[in-house]
Amino acid sequence: MSIARTSCMNNGWKLQDVIDLQDSGLFYGEYESCEYCHHEQIRFVHILHHPNHPNPLRVGCICAERLTNDSITPKKREQALRKRAERRKRWLKRNWIWSQKGNLYLAFTDRETHEKHCVGIMPREDYYKVWIDEDRGTLQYPTQELAQLKIFEVLERRRENNG
Repeated sequence: MSIARTSCMNNGWKLQDVIDLQDSGLFYGEYESCEYCHHEQIRFVHILHHPNHPNPLRVGCICAERLTNDSITPKKREQALRKRAERRKRWLKRNWIWSQKGNLYLAFTDRETHEKHCVGIMPREDYYKVWIDEDRGTLQYPTQELAQLKIFEVLERRRENNG
């Protein structure tokens, strides 16, 4: 039986974070089990803290709702991560275009913020560099896909900070 159940701390937990284990490079079969009910293969891990418990508790959405006594926030946070994961998956499939200079670029308007962006990747002999609008990146990426995903991550961070 888990620590939370045996110590009768079934309330007073606060949601600290929700993470998508797929962002860590894990796939089904490698996901965690809920530390409260022991349900296996939870991809979206809700991290809870309790003032009388020294360690965070890593649980699934339903257990997070029960332990925090909040049926809205855990679900909303997980849904936001699910939408982000879908956007990330679609990002690589977008219609990237090769320029005459040999760069791969994408010009688009963000549906949510309505901001216009021109982003791209500059292939070099054994690495890739990126640009986002007027900002030229200095980091090097070993693959085109990693460079594309870095652009996605930066734009997502900007979206979160402006939202």
